[in-house]
Amino acid sequence: MPRPPLLSVVIPCYNERATVAELLRRVREVPVEKEIIVIDDRSTDGSRDVVAALAQQWPEIRHILQPVNQGKGAAIQRPLWASTSTKDPSYHDVFYAESLIGRDSIITMPEQTIRAFEDHGEVTPNALEQGVEEAARTIQDLADAGIDLHCVAWQLEHEGIKQFTDAFDRAHREVEDKRHHAVSKAAAA
Repeated sequence: MPRPPLLSVVIPCYNERATVAELLRRVREVPVEKEIIVIDDRSTDGSRDVVAALAQQWPEIRHILQPVNQGKGAAIQRPLWASTSTKDPSYHDVFYAESLIGRDSIITMPEQTIRAFEDHGEVTPNALEQGVEEAARTIQDLADAGIDLHCVAWQLEHEGIKQFTDAFDRAHREVEDKRHHAVSKAAAA
């Protein structure tokens, strides 16, 4: 039986000792399958100890300590990989899901990719950090061949955005058509 989707609640924390326990209690009470990721940006008021104690009691809490205070907003800046299904049939169906596994990163997957990964995906810890030197050489080889990686990235970004906006527009039109049909049908009755 398929597991329900898991919600990741990311909570940045810096010197929140007075409120963090109550906040975590309230988030924990929301009746949905979830993990609670608290990213402590080097608190100095004891927040770290409060969260650590709660994480010992509540297994759904994952406590990440920043090595240094990185300032407002930095605590939640983590890689978020999206649109990770394999579009090219010549690629392994979990190619991106396997290769984008990394420390403190988040990957979103469509249900088909989740099922495939559950069936035959392999977890390589910090796969994302492997082959970095080879990737740097490849990037340099592309530049040497006259390929402007910034232009390629720009094109891919804009093509991807267009695909998402086109899909959104189609869905919006379908909802509007169904609403119009329902209103017309009700008016005729």
